[in-house]
Amino acid sequence: QVARLPKRAATLRTRAALPVPAERVTALEWRAPGQPFTRAQRLPNGNWAVSRPFPFEVEAKDAGRVPEALTAAHGILAYVRPADDAPPPATDRALPEAILANYGLDEETALRLSVYVRGLGRPLTLRFGRADPDREGAVFCLLDDGRSVVSVPGALAAAFGAEGPFVATDREFVVFGEAAEATRLTVRLRGQETPVTLALANGLWRLTLPMALPADAVAARGLLARLAGLVGEVTGIEPPAGQEPLCVLTLGEPRPGETPPALALYAGASADTLLAWRTDRRRLYRVARANVPAGLLEPGLQHALADRTVLSVPAAQIRRLAVLRRDGSGCAVRRAGAALTWSTESPVGAYVDTATVDAWLTRFADLKADHVLRDAPVALGALRPYGLERPLLRLTLDLDGAEEGLRRVLLIGDPDPETGEAPALIQGRPILYALDADTVRLLLRSPVKETPKP
Repeated sequence: QVARLPKRAATLRTRAALPVPAERVTALEWRAPGQPFTRAQRLPNGNWAVSRPFPFEVEAKDAGRVPEALTAAHGILAYVRPADDAPPPATDRALPEAILANYGLDEETALRLSVYVRGLGRPLTLRFGRADPDREGAVFCLLDDGRSVVSVPGALAAAFGAEGPFVATDREFVVFGEAAEATRLTVRLRGQETPVTLALANGLWRLTLPMALPADAVAARGLLARLAGLVGEVTGIEPPAGQEPLCVLTLGEPRPGETPPALALYAGASADTLLAWRTDRRRLYRVARANVPAGLLEPGLQHALADRTVLSVPAAQIRRLAVLRRDGSGCAVRRAGAALTWSTESPVGAYVDTATVDAWLTRFADLKADHVLRDAPVALGALRPYGLERPLLRLTLDLDGAEEGLRRVLLIGDPDPETGEAPALIQGRPILYALDADTVRLLLRSPVKETPKP
């Protein structure tokens, strides 16, 4: 027997929007007017990784129904152009945009979906348009052939909208997570010509700009950790118009032809928010100002990151200590040989204050400033406001070493009458420190006394 064919060829048309097995769909890409391009890819575990506009994962039970609906055997409700009762298109030419605009299927207004299928050399494309007035809850759809307009359930197009499964349930996203693994950070602050550059080399953090200095490892790691943990709400895909950024942060070494991870911070609509623009991802976030390290928003970042170590000299390496005060008085003590036994060099007849010398040696092994004040001023008279042009105390440490005459000279200025902190610098080092009150009081003690201890 010979099977009887239908009277009209139109009844042979597929009723699936995508006539392929659902399990062969490997990835989906879509773009709607005014919305960012989005990509979702099936993972080996069945879940879907949404890589754009920001990375997150959707469980298989939520996303798996979308490929099934796209490939369902009866997913098409009706053929609209040509209609179900009309013959199939007599030409292979795609419908012109002017005709597609009648259904909301033109390039400017349609949601365009590309479906990647395992085994096919190209993606299959669908467009979703406006609501079908003749069928409740349906929308117009342009099939992959570019010639057939059909009516499909509106839920099919809604799967790629704000209520679909490919939307993260969290509203806040990690803004600059790459900072966790960064080995180089460049910060350009508004109003400063020279950027601040922090780099990790041979296990040590250093400031390479605006001047080469050791960096405080704890401060460097803390800054990058806070940047890596910064979260915000996505608010757009364009940077703030008419604003100059407060600062711009770039990770890594610039390379020709590459766009490194970069973040620009702008003033927000309120005092407690900022706008964070990822220049490499073209994504704008709203972040809490309190979650952004304060040093990125004001001058002095290099000082906040600079190593606060003023002296790091083992006691066994110090062979002489000399003190010169502002009034011209002074004294000196000397260590004889390898033993840590000290004797008075000057003034003649004085005795070593062993308790003070021992306390100094302990402090000099790891003397850290409370904070870094600024770059050491070099202009004539610039040290006068700190009491360092004629220092309150000049402390010289002569050291044992391969180089003859190796020494460190610590200058201490006038203490603050309220806090007791005092400015200090190491001669030849371009950093001005602030020593805490306890350290200042200790160093102002004399290492010698006129009468021996009973």
